[in-house]
Amino acid sequence: MTSTFAPFAPSRDTTAQVELPLAAVPANTDVRWLEHLLQGAHCWLTAKDIAQTSMGRVGDRDLRALASASAWIISGQKGYKHVAHATTEEITHASNWLVSQGKLMIKRGLRIKRNAHRRIG
Repeated sequence: MTSTFAPFAPSRDTTAQVELPLAAVPANTDVRWLEHLLQGAHCWLTAKDIAQTSMGRVGDRDLRALASASAWIISGQKGYKHVAHATTEEITHASNWLVSQGKLMIKRGLRIKRNAHRRIG
C-alpha cells in the first residue's frame, strides 16, 4: 500500500513547542484499501493482521484513523470487520458503543469547560 496518509510526526528538537494538527484526515485511497482488505477477508482482522498485510506501513493510530474515516468498517475487541460481513448484532454493538463513547466525551468536555469557566471567569 502506498500511503498518502501522513500521520503527525514530531520533530527531533524536544525544546521546540510542537503544534498538533487539528485533524489528520486519511486519503480516500487508503480508506478504500482498508475497506477492500476487510471486504475480501470476510472475517475479523486484528490490528496485527492488518499491519502484517501492509508490511508494517499501517500502525495502530493510522489504522484507527482509517477505520474512523470509513462508514463501512466496524471495530471492537476482535479487531476490524467490513459491515458487509458483520452480523446485525455486531453492527448494533459497534454502533451503540461509538454513540455511548461520544456521549461520555461530550459530558467530559462540558465538565472541563464548566470548571475552566469557574476558574477563569
